[in-house]
Amino acid sequence: MLSDILLWGREILIVTLTLVLVLCLLKIQQLRRQIARESRKKLIPVVSMEILPHKPGMFLKNQGHCYVKDLKVEDFRCELDYDFKKTVMLKFDRVGFLKPQEAVRLDVRIFDGKHQIPTREAEGLYAHLARARFEATINCANIENSKYTITLSKDQEDFHIKQILPQVE
Repeated sequence: MLSDILLWGREILIVTLTLVLVLCLLKIQQLRRQIARESRKKLIPVVSMEILPHKPGMFLKNQGHCYVKDLKVEDFRCELDYDFKKTVMLKFDRVGFLKPQEAVRLDVRIFDGKHQIPTREAEGLYAHLARARFEATINCANIENSKYTITLSKDQEDFHIKQILPQVE
């Protein structure tokens, strides 16, 4: 009788330890997946833009934790409102490379129809651009050469990241 109780107790102990082992293995697997997700997040480029009315120009800033390269802001139209509405086209040169937390002034050409607005006059438009609403799309790649498309939405105050999508190759 005593040997039956000991045998039964040993089996319960084995089953309990097996369940604890299985639960620990499941938790380890969950933590490994979480670590892999966090590692991948560090490789996603987070890039935004700024318009500083007191410092004429548009700036591109890497707000992420990885290096970003081959940055190209897509050309876009923007409606400016000053006493009357005027639609202008903004065209951007490529930016080769941005370190984490680095900002760079963009080379912007502003067009009224087919005619480029001279630089001196264009600088006066940045105050109006700072209040305008528009969307900008940035194509770039991370240090591993994975390509991404970042869409920014500009309200009257700031730029907001609308979406960051990997490009399908």
